[in-house]
Amino acid sequence: MSPDETKTLKNIEQKLLEKDVPTIERLIDELKSQDEKVVTRIKRLLVKHHAIDVYIQALKTPNDKIYENIVDVIVELREVSVQPLIQALNDPSEEIKNSAKSILIQIGKPAVTPLIQALGDPNEEIRKSSINTLTQIGKPAVDSLVELLLIAKKETKRDARAILINIGEPVVRPLMNTLKEAHIDTEEIK
Repeated sequence: MSPDETKTLKNIEQKLLEKDVPTIERLIDELKSQDEKVVTRIKRLLVKHHAIDVYIQALKTPNDKIYENIVDVIVELREVSVQPLIQALNDPSEEIKNSAKSILIQIGKPAVTPLIQALGDPNEEIRKSSINTLTQIGKPAVDSLVELLLIAKKETKRDARAILINIGEPVVRPLMNTLKEAHIDTEEIK
């Protein structure tokens, strides 16, 4: 790398540390580059400086290459991105909502506990989307949902029961084992 490139990179790093939105947006726009080395370098920078709210807004891009690359960045951030993605389930943009749901499903198990907590959110849109997302995550969510049947309030138990029913077959064995271990009759979880 030339001295000029090194200086430019350090300048970009500093702007990223400051969460300079125009710099982040310019980098996101460069994700459409055909040069995979450039794209890989940008993705590393974006992962390192998680400006997740800016990344989520970038999901509105009409450019498929930028979209795919920004999804990769958000998925790589895993736990860091889960709460902002859950809040994005209530975004006015359908694109953002659907993308957030899809990314949470890709993240899988690390998203389960925060999504279960979101079942108690006062915002109905977030609750409904959390139910749908947990259902689509499926098997990785089963143990936590079964446990929820034993300890949750009535409304949350109802949601957990609906999710487990929609997940279907992968639920049966963990549910039966948990109930057996807890010496609970199935009538007690209604």
